[in-house]
Amino acid sequence: MSYGTVESVRENIIALIPAYEENGDITRLLLEDGSISKDERNVRTVKKALARCYVMDLKEQGRQLRASLQRRKLLPFYLNHERVFIPVKMRTARVKDDCCYGYMDWRYIADLEPKEGGGTILRIRNGMEVSVLSSINHVIQQMHSGRQLYDALQQQSGKNLNREQLLLKAARLLAGSLDLIHNGLGKPGRNGGANTI
Repeated sequence: MSYGTVESVRENIIALIPAYEENGDITRLLLEDGSISKDERNVRTVKKALARCYVMDLKEQGRQLRASLQRRKLLPFYLNHERVFIPVKMRTARVKDDCCYGYMDWRYIADLEPKEGGGTILRIRNGMEVSVLSSINHVIQQMHSGRQLYDALQQQSGKNLNREQLLLKAARLLAGSLDLIHNGLGKPGRNGGANTI
């Protein structure tokens, strides 16, 4: 694991994971190739710094998402029409106003498994596993929101689909959600030897 800043690896980030270390509250940056970098700032600060790299106004984005998703809290955020990050609870708070939620690019979650005693294991497309405190149902709901936002951003970006393509996409979305529910609820615990964070 190397130290760096979110700005230096911004194109390869697939997750922002809050963590405690000897020197305080940091953020682990999970990268597309399966490596991990550390930013010495907390998740809130890292998220803002990442958004600045893409000239995104998170406050305005949040206002619009609250209206379109009909939710006030635990909103996804996006960097462009391809990169949508969903909030997932990753740790318990140690102090008041401690940030317990990290963010995952929903497209990199390959599978979900319930964790004995609560929580969920997220299997990532690069072979890694991330252990989170959110329930499988919560992760599935967040992934569904991520997919909805992703589809809306695709349409806004000029990738308009005809009616037949929209129906196919909706069917795939439904099938993917049903697969996640089935896989998440029907699998006993297992340890495939993947790296777990």
